[in-house]
Formats: sequence, C-alpha cells, structure tokens
Amino acid sequence: MELKLNIYDDDDNIVKTYTREGYRIKFGVAEDLINALNLDGLKTNDNVELVKVASQVVMNSFEIIKPLLQRIFKGLTDEELKNTEISEIVVVLINVVKFSMNEIKKGVKGKN
Repeated sequence: MELKLNIYDDDDNIVKTYTREGYRIKFGVAEDLINALNLDGLKTNDNVELVKVASQVVMNSFEIIKPLLQRIFKGLTDEELKNTEISEIVVVLINVVKFSMNEIKKGVKGKN
C-alpha cells in the first residue's frame, strides 16, 4: 500500500511529494490513532467523512500525528507539514491503520 503526502506552495501547486510503501506502527501508536480517528464513526471513505475525521485528529491528537508523519516520511520538516492538506494527512493515517490491521490479521492467521 503506497502512502503519499503532497507539499503545496502558496498557490496550491504541489511542490514536493513524499511516498512510502506501507508502514508498520507500534501497538501504542496504533491504539492512539484508532482512538483519535474514531474509525467506528467513519461510514464511507468520501471527502466529507474524511474532513470530519480530520477535524477530530487536529483538535485532539496533533501531538501524536506530527511525529508519526515525520517517522513515516523521512525528511519531512515542520515547515513542509504546515503546507499539507488535512484531508491527505487523514488518508495517510487511515491507510497506515488499515495496513497495520491487515498485517496483524495475516500474523494471526499464520500462527495456527
């Protein structure tokens, strides 16, 4: 699963794109993300739902999200992070959680 985060200039042009193929998170971070994202409340993956989730993340858990994004995307600076779209950050976070949950399922199934 490719994770992608665009950096924008003042005219909303993409000036840089960070990508990474998957990312495994530690249990504590997964727990914090699941609580912050309120995945139970996410009914669809449309933009309206993602914006709602993004608002919750920004208001409740930015201190968790910022260092996580900087671990996922090596070299991502504080200034670049200020020039990203919230909806793209949320998509990255949801995909990280989904990727991690799929990895857990594979591990559980493989240990029979």
